[in-house]
Amino acid sequence: MLRRPIASQVSAGSGSVATISEYTGATVRRTDRIPSGETGGIAVQGADPSLLETLEGSLAAGRFIDDAVDALAAGDAAALFGAVESVIDAGHDPRRFAIDLLERFRDLIVLQAVPDAASRGVVDAPGDVLERMRDQAGRIGSATLARYAEVVHAGLGEMRGATAPRLLLEVVCARLLLPSASDAESALLQRIERIETRLDISIPAGEAAA
Repeated sequence: MLRRPIASQVSAGSGSVATISEYTGATVRRTDRIPSGETGGIAVQGADPSLLETLEGSLAAGRFIDDAVDALAAGDAAALFGAVESVIDAGHDPRRFAIDLLERFRDLIVLQAVPDAASRGVVDAPGDVLERMRDQAGRIGSATLARYAEVVHAGLGEMRGATAPRLLLEVVCARLLLPSASDAESALLQRIERIETRLDISIPAGEAAA
């Protein structure tokens, strides 16, 4: 994903506007019209059209990453494979998506271990993205994130030079959803973490204290 912040002037406060301005160095304003060279109701002045096209693809890829991580947090197989379908329909490279997904897992692991990682510069992301990542880090256990990273890393090796990268990406997603299909230590830890989470949810706080 594109990560090249440039100082700029922002004249609107939405996350998408701030992100566009941050990455392109453009002056951004809201508009109800969509004249030539403007997209999504956001008028961009002073930005290279080719950079804007790259940014647009990067923002879309970020949404697909959010969709995939949210689906994993909810255990929603249909939503996860739907995110993969969206990646392919948008013309994105499956291997690039897998790399971005691995980077997201890394960021979530770091945010869990170091809550102020953003202020320390260890995790670099726009404010709205950082808020979503904090929410995701709170919904997925550390053992689960570690296994997700392990599975995607292994999948990337398999995808190198592959003739059917989409198929391999879907296989990776299936592995992410099915820790019980593996006897690896990381899969066992994920299953234990799931059981502990379910017990925490099912036992009322008063009974647990007693």
